[in-house]
Amino acid sequence: MAGVLGFLLPILIVTAPAAKLSPPMKDFSIGLVLVGTLISIAGIISLGRCFSILPQARALVTNGPYRLVRHPLYAGEILALIGIMFRYQQPTALFLTLLSIAAQLPRMYFEERVLEAAFPSYREYAKRTARLIPGVY
Repeated sequence: MAGVLGFLLPILIVTAPAAKLSPPMKDFSIGLVLVGTLISIAGIISLGRCFSILPQARALVTNGPYRLVRHPLYAGEILALIGIMFRYQQPTALFLTLLSIAAQLPRMYFEERVLEAAFPSYREYAKRTARLIPGVY
């Protein structure tokens, strides 16, 4: 359910009226979307055949962006979503963005439980690696 909500809620942002942005704000928004997308692509490439929609323990990937955070794919998606959010009028877009991020949190928790059960070394990896933002969370 968390995965479905995390996937569908961002789509609803486009139902909000578009915001009129200044050129610098448009560039900032595009930059966030671009960087977030690149982070997500790097995460998918690092996962390779370990990528799945539902939590599965195929292998413990700790290389590439997974050296810095445990969930680079979600971090990238969230960053891109924040960039998209700026393109639509507030507070509707902000509310849907925050709701979408909140839906991703249990999804990360479930994935971590699956990996922890399958790989004893996951606990040590989790202790030294941030969940989403290096050095912060």
